[in-house]
Amino acid sequence: MSGSEKDARYFRRHYPGMQKDGDAGRGEVAFIVAWLLVLVARGDGHVSQLEVDTIIGLVADHFNLQNARALERVKDAMQESASDPGLPLFMQERVSELSTDEKQEILIMLLQVARADGIQNAGEIRAINLAAKVIDLPPAQVHEAYQTYFSRELG
Repeated sequence: MSGSEKDARYFRRHYPGMQKDGDAGRGEVAFIVAWLLVLVARGDGHVSQLEVDTIIGLVADHFNLQNARALERVKDAMQESASDPGLPLFMQERVSELSTDEKQEILIMLLQVARADGIQNAGEIRAINLAAKVIDLPPAQVHEAYQTYFSRELG
């Protein structure tokens, strides 16, 4: 059994929430994105209802899920991030396979969560920076994602 097969088995055993969608690959990514969104929401020490609502909406829209399915993803991510704050290598590898455009969209989603409750602080910015490293988004693309986010917000 290869190392990646062992990692996948570990992930499925320890993160059962990712197996709930029909397309296992997209289910993994939806779970990981929800996990990263929760990471940012927890950056200020408190996850507000506005942040939870924003996360559910973003996951539902981005992955074309019903709100109930997106809510399951968010609950799973909140439970897993509370019990295991580390991000397994398998998760990093799975997200690193995404296109630069999708990685930038994920970063924009993270910024939307940070803004959701009107409170942005250093903890949320640190979480966004950590997420950018986890998804392997180079600094130039991070900057581009920030510019896209602000042009959407101001435009």
